[in-house]
Amino acid sequence: MNFIYVLGRGHSGTTMLDLVLGHAFKFRSCGELISGLSRYPEQRCTCGLKMQECGAWRSSIQSIGESEQERTDLFCYLASKASIFQIHKAFFFAKDKQYEAALLKESRFIEALKGDCDGVIDSSKELTRGVALALGPSKASWLHIYRNPEQIAASYRFRAKKGKIKIYRRLYSVPNGLLFLLDLFVATSWSIWTILTILTGAIAPKKYVCVSYEQFLKDPVGHAYSIGEKFGVSVDKETIRERVSSSLTVGHIVGGNRMSQERTFSLKASESTQRSVSISTTLICFFICSPVKLLARCMYKRAFSRT
Repeated sequence: MNFIYVLGRGHSGTTMLDLVLGHAFKFRSCGELISGLSRYPEQRCTCGLKMQECGAWRSSIQSIGESEQERTDLFCYLASKASIFQIHKAFFFAKDKQYEAALLKESRFIEALKGDCDGVIDSSKELTRGVALALGPSKASWLHIYRNPEQIAASYRFRAKKGKIKIYRRLYSVPNGLLFLLDLFVATSWSIWTILTILTGAIAPKKYVCVSYEQFLKDPVGHAYSIGEKFGVSVDKETIRERVSSSLTVGHIVGGNRMSQERTFSLKASESTQRSVSISTTLICFFICSPVKLLARCMYKRAFSRT
Protein backbone atom coordinates (compact mmCIF):
# COMPACT_ATOMS: atom_id res chain seq x y z
CA MET A 1 0.00 0.00 0.00
CA ASN A 2 1.29 3.49 -0.86
CA PHE A 3 0.97 5.61 2.27
CA ILE A 4 2.48 9.11 2.54
CA TYR A 5 2.67 10.84 5.90
CA VAL A 6 3.14 14.65 5.80
CA LEU A 7 5.08 16.33 8.60
CA GLY A 8 5.55 20.04 9.23
CA ARG A 9 4.99 22.82 11.73
CA GLY A 10 1.58 24.44 11.91
CA HIS A 11 0.96 27.00 9.10
CA SER A 12 3.59 25.28 6.93
CA GLY A 13 1.32 24.17 4.10
CA THR A 14 0.74 20.54 5.11
CA THR A 15 -2.92 20.62 4.07
CA MET A 16 -2.01 22.25 0.77
CA LEU A 17 0.54 19.51 0.06
CA ASP A 18 -1.95 16.82 1.10
CA LEU A 19 -4.59 18.08 -1.34
CA VAL A 20 -2.27 18.76 -4.28
CA LEU A 21 -0.55 15.38 -4.12
CA GLY A 22 -3.88 13.67 -3.51
CA HIS A 23 -5.07 14.98 -6.88
CA ALA A 24 -1.72 14.50 -8.62
CA PHE A 25 -1.35 10.86 -7.54
CA LYS A 26 -5.06 9.92 -7.22
CA PHE A 27 -4.47 9.28 -3.51
CA ARG A 28 -7.08 9.57 -0.77
CA SER A 29 -6.45 12.86 1.06
CA CYS A 30 -7.38 12.47 4.72
CA GLY A 31 -6.32 15.79 6.23
CA GLU A 32 -5.10 15.62 9.84
CA LEU A 33 -6.34 12.12 10.41
CA ILE A 34 -5.32 11.64 14.04
CA SER A 35 -6.86 15.00 15.00
CA GLY A 36 -10.13 14.01 13.35
CA LEU A 37 -10.17 10.50 14.81
CA SER A 38 -9.48 11.83 18.32
CA ARG A 39 -12.83 13.66 18.12
CA TYR A 40 -14.72 10.72 16.61
CA PRO A 41 -17.70 10.30 16.33
CA GLU A 42 -18.56 14.01 16.66
CA GLN A 43 -15.86 15.20 14.24
CA ARG A 44 -17.33 16.59 11.03
CA CYS A 45 -16.01 15.87 7.56
CA THR A 46 -15.65 18.67 5.00
CA CYS A 47 -18.90 17.45 3.44
CA GLY A 48 -20.66 18.72 6.58
CA LEU A 49 -21.65 15.32 7.98
CA LYS A 50 -20.24 13.71 11.09
CA MET A 51 -17.64 11.03 10.37
CA GLN A 52 -19.97 8.26 11.53
CA GLU A 53 -22.63 9.53 9.09
CA CYS A 54 -20.35 10.21 6.09
CA GLY A 55 -20.21 7.29 3.68
CA ALA A 56 -16.60 8.08 2.78
CA TRP A 57 -15.57 7.41 6.38
CA ARG A 58 -18.25 5.09 7.74
CA SER A 59 -17.36 1.98 5.73
CA SER A 60 -13.64 2.37 6.51
CA ILE A 61 -14.27 2.81 10.21
CA GLN A 62 -16.57 -0.20 10.26
CA SER A 63 -13.79 -2.28 8.69
CA ILE A 64 -12.08 -2.32 12.08
CA GLY A 65 -14.92 -4.62 13.15
CA GLU A 66 -15.32 -3.28 16.68
CA SER A 67 -18.27 -1.71 18.51
CA GLU A 68 -18.75 2.07 18.42
CA GLN A 69 -17.28 2.50 21.91
CA GLU A 70 -14.28 0.30 21.13
CA ARG A 71 -13.56 2.33 17.99
CA THR A 72 -13.73 5.55 19.95
CA ASP A 73 -11.40 4.12 22.60
CA LEU A 74 -8.96 2.97 19.92
CA PHE A 75 -8.82 6.36 18.21
CA CYS A 76 -8.39 8.22 21.51
CA TYR A 77 -5.62 5.81 22.49
CA LEU A 78 -3.78 6.37 19.19
CA ALA A 79 -4.15 10.15 19.59
CA SER A 80 -2.69 9.99 23.10
CA LYS A 81 0.36 8.18 21.67
CA ALA A 82 0.90 10.89 19.04
CA SER A 83 2.27 13.44 21.52
CA ILE A 84 5.89 14.48 21.05
CA PHE A 85 6.44 13.45 24.67
CA GLN A 86 5.76 9.85 23.60
CA ILE A 87 8.50 9.82 20.96
CA HIS A 88 10.62 7.28 22.88
CA LYS A 89 7.75 4.79 22.82
CA ALA A 90 7.29 5.17 19.06
CA PHE A 91 10.78 3.78 18.43
CA PHE A 92 10.11 0.77 20.62
CA PHE A 93 6.40 0.24 19.95
CA ALA A 94 6.96 -3.50 19.35
CA LYS A 95 7.71 -3.86 23.05
CA ASP A 96 4.31 -2.37 23.86
CA LYS A 97 1.82 -5.07 22.83
CA GLN A 98 -1.22 -2.83 23.26
CA TYR A 99 0.32 -0.13 21.03
CA GLU A 100 1.41 -2.73 18.47
CA ALA A 101 -2.11 -4.17 18.31
CA ALA A 102 -3.63 -0.68 17.94
CA LEU A 103 -1.28 0.15 15.05
CA LEU A 104 -2.18 -3.12 13.35
CA LYS A 105 -5.89 -2.27 13.56
CA GLU A 106 -5.17 1.21 12.23
CA SER A 107 -3.25 -0.24 9.27
CA ARG A 108 -6.39 -2.20 8.30
CA PHE A 109 -8.39 1.00 8.62
CA ILE A 110 -5.94 2.90 6.38
CA GLU A 111 -6.04 0.11 3.79
CA ALA A 112 -9.84 0.36 3.75
CA LEU A 113 -9.59 4.17 3.43
CA LYS A 114 -7.69 3.77 0.18
CA GLY A 115 -10.72 2.24 -1.55
CA ASP A 116 -10.33 2.60 -5.31
CA CYS A 117 -7.55 5.21 -4.94
CA ASP A 118 -3.88 4.38 -5.47
CA GLY A 119 -2.80 5.33 -1.95
CA VAL A 120 -3.48 7.41 1.16
CA ILE A 121 -2.07 10.73 2.43
CA ASP A 122 -2.27 11.71 6.11
CA SER A 123 -1.06 15.23 7.00
CA SER A 124 -1.33 14.90 10.78
CA LYS A 125 2.16 16.51 11.20
CA GLU A 126 2.88 14.77 14.54
CA LEU A 127 6.46 13.45 14.61
CA THR A 128 5.77 10.63 17.09
CA ARG A 129 2.90 9.35 14.98
CA GLY A 130 5.09 9.54 11.89
CA VAL A 131 7.75 7.34 13.49
CA ALA A 132 5.18 4.73 14.53
CA LEU A 133 3.58 4.69 11.08
CA ALA A 134 6.94 4.37 9.33
CA LEU A 135 8.24 1.57 11.57
CA GLY A 136 4.89 -0.15 12.07
CA PRO A 137 2.66 -2.22 9.78
CA SER A 138 1.52 0.80 7.74
CA LYS A 139 5.08 1.35 6.41
CA ALA A 140 4.48 5.05 5.74
CA SER A 141 6.85 7.24 3.71
CA TRP A 142 7.67 10.66 5.16
CA LEU A 143 7.19 13.95 3.35
CA HIS A 144 8.52 16.81 5.47
CA ILE A 145 7.45 20.30 4.37
CA TYR A 146 9.11 23.34 5.89
CA ARG A 147 8.28 27.00 5.44
CA ASN A 148 10.27 30.13 6.23
CA PRO A 149 9.75 30.66 9.98
CA GLU A 150 9.20 34.39 9.47
CA GLN A 151 5.98 33.63 7.61
CA ILE A 152 4.87 31.12 10.25
CA ALA A 153 5.48 33.70 12.99
CA ALA A 154 3.61 36.33 10.96
CA SER A 155 0.69 33.92 10.59
CA TYR A 156 0.59 33.34 14.35
CA ARG A 157 0.73 37.10 14.94
CA PHE A 158 -2.14 37.66 12.50
CA ARG A 159 -4.32 35.13 14.31
CA ALA A 160 -3.31 36.43 17.74
CA LYS A 161 -4.43 39.96 16.80
CA LYS A 162 -7.80 38.58 15.63
CA GLY A 163 -8.39 36.71 18.90
CA LYS A 164 -6.91 33.52 20.26
CA ILE A 165 -4.31 31.24 18.74
CA LYS A 166 -4.05 27.47 19.03
CA ILE A 167 -0.77 26.00 20.29
CA TYR A 168 -0.59 22.27 20.90
CA ARG A 169 -4.40 22.04 20.70
CA ARG A 170 -5.00 24.73 23.33
CA LEU A 171 -6.19 28.30 22.80
CA TYR A 172 -4.16 31.23 24.10
CA SER A 173 -4.57 35.02 24.13
CA VAL A 174 -1.46 37.13 23.53
CA PRO A 175 -1.49 40.89 24.30
CA ASN A 176 0.01 43.06 21.54
CA GLY A 177 2.84 44.13 23.81
CA LEU A 178 3.97 40.53 24.23
CA LEU A 179 3.85 39.44 20.61
CA PHE A 180 7.66 39.33 20.55
CA LEU A 181 7.41 36.45 23.05
CA LEU A 182 5.20 34.66 20.56
CA ASP A 183 7.90 35.21 17.92
CA LEU A 184 10.49 33.72 20.29
CA PHE A 185 8.30 30.68 20.90
CA VAL A 186 7.59 30.12 17.19
CA ALA A 187 11.25 30.54 16.18
CA THR A 188 12.54 28.25 18.93
CA SER A 189 9.91 25.54 18.45
CA TRP A 190 10.35 25.68 14.66
CA SER A 191 14.10 25.16 15.02
CA ILE A 192 13.86 22.31 17.52
CA TRP A 193 11.05 20.55 15.65
CA THR A 194 12.78 20.87 12.27
CA ILE A 195 16.07 19.49 13.60
CA LEU A 196 14.29 16.57 15.28
CA THR A 197 12.40 15.74 12.09
CA ILE A 198 15.49 15.87 9.87
CA LEU A 199 17.56 13.77 12.28
CA THR A 200 14.76 11.22 12.66
CA GLY A 201 14.22 11.11 8.89
CA ALA A 202 17.91 10.40 8.39
CA ILE A 203 17.32 6.97 9.97
CA ALA A 204 15.48 5.86 6.82
CA PRO A 205 16.66 8.26 4.05
CA LYS A 206 14.93 6.32 1.25
CA LYS A 207 11.55 6.94 2.91
CA TYR A 208 12.18 10.59 3.86
CA VAL A 209 11.87 13.64 1.58
CA CYS A 210 12.23 17.27 2.70
CA VAL A 211 10.44 19.88 0.58
CA SER A 212 10.35 23.68 0.75
CA TYR A 213 6.89 25.26 0.81
CA GLU A 214 8.07 28.28 -1.16
CA GLN A 215 9.86 26.22 -3.81
CA PHE A 216 6.94 23.80 -4.17
CA LEU A 217 4.59 26.68 -5.02
CA LYS A 218 6.99 27.88 -7.73
CA ASP A 219 6.92 24.51 -9.51
CA PRO A 220 4.23 22.19 -8.08
CA VAL A 221 4.23 19.90 -11.13
CA GLY A 222 7.98 19.30 -11.12
CA HIS A 223 8.08 18.76 -7.37
CA ALA A 224 5.06 16.43 -7.39
CA TYR A 225 6.67 14.41 -10.19
CA SER A 226 9.94 14.08 -8.22
CA ILE A 227 8.08 13.09 -5.06
CA GLY A 228 6.21 10.45 -7.03
CA GLU A 229 9.51 9.08 -8.38
CA LYS A 230 11.03 8.86 -4.91
CA PHE A 231 7.99 7.11 -3.40
CA GLY A 232 7.38 4.74 -6.33
CA VAL A 233 4.25 6.46 -7.66
CA SER A 234 4.20 6.29 -11.45
CA VAL A 235 2.61 9.49 -12.83
CA ASP A 236 3.91 11.56 -15.77
CA LYS A 237 4.25 15.33 -15.63
CA GLU A 238 1.49 16.08 -18.14
CA THR A 239 -1.02 14.04 -16.14
CA ILE A 240 0.00 15.87 -12.96
CA ARG A 241 -0.32 19.23 -14.73
CA GLU A 242 -3.84 18.39 -15.88
CA ARG A 243 -4.88 17.29 -12.42
CA VAL A 244 -3.57 20.31 -10.44
CA SER A 245 -3.79 23.20 -12.92
CA SER A 246 -7.30 24.31 -11.92
CA SER A 247 -9.31 24.53 -8.71
CA LEU A 248 -9.10 21.33 -6.70
CA THR A 249 -11.99 19.68 -4.89
CA VAL A 250 -11.32 19.46 -1.17
CA GLY A 251 -13.03 16.07 -0.83
CA HIS A 252 -13.58 14.32 2.50
CA ILE A 253 -10.93 15.49 4.96
CA VAL A 254 -10.95 16.02 8.72
CA GLY A 255 -8.96 17.76 11.45
CA GLY A 256 -6.81 20.90 11.22
CA ASN A 257 -7.49 23.35 8.40
CA ARG A 258 -10.39 21.57 6.73
CA MET A 259 -11.22 24.32 4.19
CA SER A 260 -14.88 23.49 4.69
CA GLN A 261 -16.27 26.84 3.53
CA GLU A 262 -15.12 26.97 -0.07
CA ARG A 263 -14.96 23.20 -0.75
CA THR A 264 -12.39 24.01 -3.45
CA PHE A 265 -8.71 24.88 -3.32
CA SER A 266 -6.35 26.62 -5.74
CA LEU A 267 -2.57 26.81 -5.76
CA LYS A 268 -2.80 30.41 -6.98
CA ALA A 269 -4.56 31.29 -3.74
CA SER A 270 -1.63 29.88 -1.75
CA GLU A 271 0.78 32.12 -3.65
CA SER A 272 -0.93 35.16 -2.12
CA THR A 273 -0.64 34.04 1.51
CA GLN A 274 2.64 35.87 2.17
CA ARG A 275 2.12 38.23 5.11
CA SER A 276 4.05 41.35 6.02
CA VAL A 277 6.72 40.58 8.61
CA SER A 278 7.70 42.99 11.40
CA ILE A 279 11.34 43.94 11.96
CA SER A 280 11.36 42.27 15.39
CA THR A 281 10.03 39.03 13.89
CA THR A 282 12.68 39.10 11.16
CA LEU A 283 15.51 39.66 13.65
CA ILE A 284 14.33 36.98 16.09
CA CYS A 285 13.93 34.39 13.34
CA PHE A 286 17.27 35.32 11.81
CA PHE A 287 19.27 34.80 15.00
CA ILE A 288 17.45 31.66 16.15
CA CYS A 289 16.54 29.90 12.90
CA SER A 290 19.31 30.67 10.40
CA PRO A 291 21.47 27.55 11.05
CA VAL A 292 18.42 25.29 10.92
CA LYS A 293 17.15 26.95 7.73
CA LEU A 294 20.52 26.19 6.16
CA LEU A 295 20.25 22.53 7.21
CA ALA A 296 16.68 22.26 5.87
CA ARG A 297 17.74 23.88 2.60
CA CYS A 298 20.54 21.33 2.24
CA MET A 299 18.09 18.47 2.79
CA TYR A 300 15.73 19.99 0.22
CA LYS A 301 18.48 20.39 -2.39
CA ARG A 302 19.60 16.85 -1.76
CA ALA A 303 16.08 15.58 -2.52
CA PHE A 304 15.26 17.89 -5.46
CA SER A 305 18.59 18.66 -7.09
CA ARG A 306 17.11 17.73 -10.50
CA THR A 307 13.81 19.59 -10.09
